Amino acid sequence: MPLCIVPCGKKKIWDIKPDQGRTPAREAYIGPFAKTCIQYAEHFYQNSYRILSAKYGFLKPEEEIENYDITCGDPEAIDRDELIQQVIDKDLLNYNPIILICGACYRKKARDAFVKAAQRRGLPEPQIITPLQGKGIGQMLRTLKEAIRNNAPIE
Repeated sequence: MPLCIVPCGKKKIWDIKPDQGRTPAREAYIGPFAKTCIQYAEHFYQNSYRILSAKYGFLKPEEEIENYDITCGDPEAIDRDELIQQVIDKDLLNYNPIILICGACYRKKARDAFVKAAQRRGLPEPQIITPLQGKGIGQMLRTLKEAIRNNAPIE
């Protein structure tokens, strides 16, 4: 079964509702790109996607999180070894292929975590698909929206 990985986003529900409290990850990220990535994942991979959070790592959509202000490239972001361990502990190596619907920073972190986790477990490297690689943010948004509208996943 495939697993789709989508990014978190800087803009969060707490930006407009500061008293919101803990919120499911799928509802926490409200910026256009993160929200569209989540919509894409829910449309095509409803039961097999994770949100890659700069603070929390690989989140199930229903996992509740608290507000934070960390982005992918920040020194405080979740580190490489924690992500690798999450791939192992959360049984994410049971999925194949891994579809990365995210920008360059999250794509690199996710790819590295899956490759290194497989190596640590002595497993073959999972197939990793990066259909948005090489596109700018505007083009990625258009591609995602068009895929949802046409009910055709990105190749």
